[in-house]
Amino acid sequence: MVRKMTIAEELAKRQKKISVAEFFEKNRHLLGFDSKPKALLSAIKEAVDNSLDACEEMASEIMKKMERLKKKGKDISKLKEMLREILPNIEVRVMKASDRWEIVENPGPEERMVGEVYLKYGKIVDVVGMKLVSKSKEQILNSSRRALQYEFEADGYRIYVKREPAKEIPFYSVFLSSVKEGEKTVTKRFSLRTHVSRYRIWVEDNGPGIVKEQIPPIFGSLLYGSKFHRLKQARGQQGIGISAAVLYGQLTTGKPARITSRTNEKEPAICIEVQIDTLTNKPEIVFEGVDEHFKQKHGTRVEIELEGTYSINVAKFLKRTSIVNPHAQITLITPDGKKHVFKRTSTKFPKEPKEIKPHPHGIEMGILMRMLRTTKSRTLLSFLTSEFSRVGANSAKHILEKAKLKPNMDPRSLTREQANVLIKAMHEANLSRPPTDCLSPIGAEALKKSVYAELNPEFVVTTKREPNVYRGIPFQVEVGIAYGGNIKEGEARLLRFANKIPLMWDASACAITNAVKSMDWRRYGLNQPGGQGMPSGPIVIIVHFLSAWVPYTSEGKTAIANYPVIIREIKLALQECARELKKYLTKKYVMERKKRKMFIFLKYSDFLVDALSNLLDLRKEEVGKVIKKVLKERYGDVYEGEREVKEAS
Repeated sequence: MVRKMTIAEELAKRQKKISVAEFFEKNRHLLGFDSKPKALLSAIKEAVDNSLDACEEMASEIMKKMERLKKKGKDISKLKEMLREILPNIEVRVMKASDRWEIVENPGPEERMVGEVYLKYGKIVDVVGMKLVSKSKEQILNSSRRALQYEFEADGYRIYVKREPAKEIPFYSVFLSSVKEGEKTVTKRFSLRTHVSRYRIWVEDNGPGIVKEQIPPIFGSLLYGSKFHRLKQARGQQGIGISAAVLYGQLTTGKPARITSRTNEKEPAICIEVQIDTLTNKPEIVFEGVDEHFKQKHGTRVEIELEGTYSINVAKFLKRTSIVNPHAQITLITPDGKKHVFKRTSTKFPKEPKEIKPHPHGIEMGILMRMLRTTKSRTLLSFLTSEFSRVGANSAKHILEKAKLKPNMDPRSLTREQANVLIKAMHEANLSRPPTDCLSPIGAEALKKSVYAELNPEFVVTTKREPNVYRGIPFQVEVGIAYGGNIKEGEARLLRFANKIPLMWDASACAITNAVKSMDWRRYGLNQPGGQGMPSGPIVIIVHFLSAWVPYTSEGKTAIANYPVIIREIKLALQECARELKKYLTKKYVMERKKRKMFIFLKYSDFLVDALSNLLDLRKEEVGKVIKKVLKERYGDVYEGEREVKEAS
């Protein structure tokens, strides 16, 4: 007799392993692809981040080579030239891949869709439910605008669609159409709706390029990268970003990403089209060849077609990226062909961050157990001194004494109970803070110069805090406040950055926002209703958080977790800048008062001269000279400025 399967056994048959690509295929919102505007910008962001990292890593290798040759007394002029050439030049293009028109009869509650028109790169590729009868020639309206007219046929009606560029946005109008039905002439009203459903993004850089064998896994496999296991400042962390953009493009358009790269000007540019097998999280090569039109001596171009919505946020993101990356020049070409260039304000690369080992104060039990199993060290003493930062021989002996463990024990032989005692002793040990050479700040002066160039304010103050630690991981905070000039009145604008990347979403969940809102800005001369929330005025607040491992709240990397030590450091930096702003505003207020007094005095100065000359029996010229001398000594530049205004009027 065949034994009947139990319910538990039936349920067990349904269990199966899923790949990380399959998981994110269903949960793309976790990666920042939860809306069309956000998806398009996220894809651009990931590609630009990769380009900046690549250029900086190449510069780092060149500088190391220069140091070695310099010590040997060899010529480094060619390497200096290479270093200048590798300053990031990044070109971002966003192109319309396809439009969709809907022709609707009687728009409103009882509307009926008559047909659809699909266009690709401005050309009609498909018509559904109607017939394209004719397309008029382009009529030149003026030097820059053109008009097009299409004629369609549906249900016996002729439908005319006229395309007229109105200002910067093309405007489409549909003419009323009529047809004879027997003896009656029937007129119907049609409306046209336009939808830009697909864009093609193109990001090209002058970095080192990518070797042919690495292109498929980098772009076609999630959680593949070089930064996850390294404890040093970098824009990318998880090996998800650019492959997630490829996955989103693949899901929404069914098309692979196209990667073009060259590592040497003597070699041809390799072109590979790749997509992700979501069941195995492995790359699939769709096409492989050579691109003879790639102009860079070395560099990479990423092209992804995806469903999205273009918005002004793309330009905002790139402008903010240029503020915290003053050594980079970024060019944006928008879907309507407009070109925006965000010029570099520095020709120096930022300091190269160095890789560090984990600090004992930030280690967790699971990580320690894994390190104990995989270490190559033969003794516990050498394990502590070689696998952790800030642990010397004496510190290691002290930790082991407290844990009552022998220095010559094999680390792989430790039990869970022994590891638990060891980690407690490590957390309680009196050790120096982690080294901070794993961080690469922008620098207060470079940040100030960049803010002046991009925002054109009347006053800027910047500061850089000393490094601190959270969970044993080093971090640092840079803050800038810009006031007046071209900055508009209203609620203060907050620009958030993490490891030189603009944070564009989820501001309310971010430690930076909470630190800004928790301050009493009224103490520093700014308006703030109720003493909490964002201050108001012509002000922009810039906060840059940098760390060997940024504690993002999600895989989408949109907000920083609210660790108390992080919020405290941000507030201290904000307060330092706010005090300088208050000094400036106080000085400005005093100057304004002096100007008002001077204006009144100068307005009646002629009457005063007449009265004093009569009273003292002196010539008017003599009295005028004395008054001018006194005013000049007391008010200096204020007097000179007001005198010039008065004379001009």
